Order: sequence, then structure tokens, then C-alpha cells
Amino acid sequence: MRFISIFLTGFMLLLAASALAQSPGAAVIVAEVVTEVVNDVIEAHGTLKAREAVTLSATVTDLIREIHFEDGAQVEQGALLLRLDDREEQARLRVKQAQLVERENELNRARQLLERNLGSRAEVEDNQSRLAEARAEVEEIQLRLQRYLIKAPFSGVVGLREVSPGMLVSPGTELVRLMSLDPISLDFTVPELFLADLKPGLNITARSRSYPDEVFLGQIEALQSEIDPQTRSITVRASLENPDFRLRPGQFMQVDIARGERQVLSLPESALIPEGKRQFVFVVSEDGQTVSRKQVEIGIRYQGRVEISAGLEAGEKVVVHGVQKLRDGAGIKILGTVDEQTSIRDILQQNREQSDYAR
Repeated sequence: MRFISIFLTGFMLLLAASALAQSPGAAVIVAEVVTEVVNDVIEAHGTLKAREAVTLSATVTDLIREIHFEDGAQVEQGALLLRLDDREEQARLRVKQAQLVERENELNRARQLLERNLGSRAEVEDNQSRLAEARAEVEEIQLRLQRYLIKAPFSGVVGLREVSPGMLVSPGTELVRLMSLDPISLDFTVPELFLADLKPGLNITARSRSYPDEVFLGQIEALQSEIDPQTRSITVRASLENPDFRLRPGQFMQVDIARGERQVLSLPESALIPEGKRQFVFVVSEDGQTVSRKQVEIGIRYQGRVEISAGLEAGEKVVVHGVQKLRDGAGIKILGTVDEQTSIRDILQQNREQSDYAR
């Protein structure tokens, strides 16, 4: 009886192994490990800032007489934005200008008398002194009148105005915000690990969630003079062209800095099986019937792909779809191979159509 029991057990195991060998295996989609050229990039995040920004305010107490700009308008350097009520100062200027003319006439008469020996040199010098004083008074009022004219110190875009004609303003009252937006500055931080790769003139690309399909080009302008001891990172300032003013200060940007080209082994990220800090893949056997589980070392990730630093060779095939059904040594049925022209979705769709047709 014991012999019969052992015989039946062995027979059943043999049948199970035979059935397993005849089973079609798990349906999977694979991809080939390829060699390709990639651009190493440093990824960062930053915030846009105006190249120049100032809040213009009053320096005298008076009424707003005229406003010469529209909300959000582009203005040139030196353009008149607001005029305060300067009529009282203008009246003082006219008085001082009349006095100036009178002083000039008095000096001319004193000189004529001196030439005829009817006057003294001291009188001429006294009139010269009074003329210089009158000129200084005129210049003083003319300078004071400039305070009543609020002009753009640089070309840029004005913000929304919060004042109206007839409003009384005093020194420190904020009148309008002016910002220079083309080009626009982009400040971002980079870990000190990449300090040797950073230098002024290096090209960058930037993306915004406001314009997800667009790439904005720029260049690094300067590096902060010190590294932040708390974050061990350095602040970098770049410049982006912004002729249509679509980019605005305060906007969040994703930044890529190109480091150079190199050749790498790569495969789709979907092939990776993470376990803690380690990464594994299922490698397809040469006959395409089974898979073996293998640990790999990875490098950079980019556009849905990942660099393989160690563990695989070019030309090997790995499973990119259906890995959750597999174990080391499992049998497989390959539905298709992913490449530049064929995606996982394409292969699944083709197999679904073939299954419907077979039925």
C-alpha cells in the first residue's frame, strides 16, 4: 500500500508539471533594452520676478489733477503718468522769473554806468550777486515742480490704479505699480551638488502650468554669492524673453538645465518593480517562453523611460505590462513588443480586436 501511495503521488506531480509546461503562461507585453543618447538635465523649480519693479508714490501733499495711463498699459521711460495740482507753484515760478528779469536789467544798467564812470564796481558786484540769487530761486521752484509730475523711471507695464483725479495725496501715498516684464527674471534653487555645472550663459528651458504645451527658453544670468547652509542649495537667476507679457511675476515655473549628451541603456519605467531602495525587472528568456527576476541599478528618469546603470545588456527584453502576475521562472505568452511606433495601448487594442474576431 505504501508503495502504491508513493507511486500515485509521483504520478500526480508528473501530471501537474506536464500541465504547467503545456499552459500558455501569463499574457505580457515586453520592451527591448536599447542604447540611446540622452541629455542630462538638472531639474528645479522657481518663481518669476520683474526685472525692475517700483511703487510710485507722492512726495508732496496736493490734489491729483490729471491721470495719463490706463490700467495694465505699457509705458515708455519718462512717460508722464500723473500730474498733481501745481498751479500755486507755477504762480510762484512766474513771480521769480519776473524778478530774475528785473535783476538782469539792474545789472545791465550798473555795468553801463560803470563804463561811463558814473557808477561803482561794488554796485555791479552787488547786482551780480542778486542776479545769481534770483536764478537759484527759479531753479529751486523748477525742481520743486518736478515733484508734481509722476513719470515712469523705466519702460514697463503699470498695474491697476487705485487713485482718481481730485484725490488728495501726501508723501508716501502709493499711486501706481510699475514693472519691467521683458525680459523677465526667473529665480530658482539648485542643490550644491550641481554647482560645477552652473555658469552664466548656460541655456535653460522653463515650463508653466498656465501654458502646459509651451516651452520658454532662457539663459542663466548670475549665481548667488553664497550657498544656503540650511538647504545646501544655491539660488540661480535666469532671464526669459517675454515680449507678449504672458509670463507674470510670482508665477511658478519648472526649470530644466541641460548638462550635456551621453549614451545610456534605457527601458520604459513601467518595467521596474521597486522593493524598498532596490529595483527589479522580469527578463525574458532567449526562447521567449519564461522570465527570470533580476535586480538592476537605475540612473536618471526622463519622458517615461529610465536609465539602466547595471544589471542588463542592450538587446535583452523585459516585461513592461503584466508584471504583477509573474514570478521567477514563470511561463509567459508575449502579446507584443513596445517600441517608438507601438504603445502598450496599441498592442492591447490589437489583441482585443483579434479576440473579438475569433469569437
